[in-house]
Amino acid sequence: MGMRLRFFSILIGSLVFVGLLGFVLGPVLFASIAFPLEKADAVEINNWTSQYCSGISNPNSLMAGLIMTESGWRTDARSGAGAVGLTQFMPSTAVGVARQLGVSPFSPSDLLTNRTLAIRFGVYYVCARIQDYGGNVTKGLIAYNGGGGAVVSYELGFPIRSTVGYANTILSRQKGYAAVYGANLEKAVSGATTTSSNGIAQFTVQPKVDVASLATTSIFDFWRGWLASAPQTDAVAGSGNTGGLTNFWQNLLPGQ
Repeated sequence: MGMRLRFFSILIGSLVFVGLLGFVLGPVLFASIAFPLEKADAVEINNWTSQYCSGISNPNSLMAGLIMTESGWRTDARSGAGAVGLTQFMPSTAVGVARQLGVSPFSPSDLLTNRTLAIRFGVYYVCARIQDYGGNVTKGLIAYNGGGGAVVSYELGFPIRSTVGYANTILSRQKGYAAVYGANLEKAVSGATTTSSNGIAQFTVQPKVDVASLATTSIFDFWRGWLASAPQTDAVAGSGNTGGLTNFWQNLLPGQ
């Protein structure tokens, strides 16, 4: 009995040690897994935020957090309510945005195959909503997810829990992306520029883990951003996905 007790004590102690080690070293070991970002996507995000997000702080990490929350970076993501693409637009909303941006011909299904278009629509729409509310990012995100009525409820002190949770999830993941990629994401414009056929400036960007930023990042903030949990609605552009521990492995390996 003594040997068995000692064995289990050692086993439990080892598991606790490994768990604590993983918790402490998580920002370094799992940063690029917990907060994935491809070079091409970083370029697209930067291109469109420079066009549509004037006056909004750290729009690149905000958009990265939004896309991670909405679709886990899956181009072909669909929600049960019919939202589609990286930034999870309802078809009617997508048609309206296409009209505003002069994108023609257009079909909502285009957002399932064209990452550039999906990112452009998402950046334009969320930044327009933030600007509608005087730069208030939380209200803009609530509007992106639940519409103007959800913002009114929030302002009156009767917030819709799912929309506020949605906004908080993205803000938490924004901090995670900013911490992991640092200047490599928000200062992407420092690279050499060229001009694409549509006249939009293209920037040389190579997202990579910013060790200096991670060194000053709260471990709790890192894990909070990764495991952020919030039910989402499909009222406007939300995906209807649920993040957090209920989808632990989906958070670990987005798109799987």
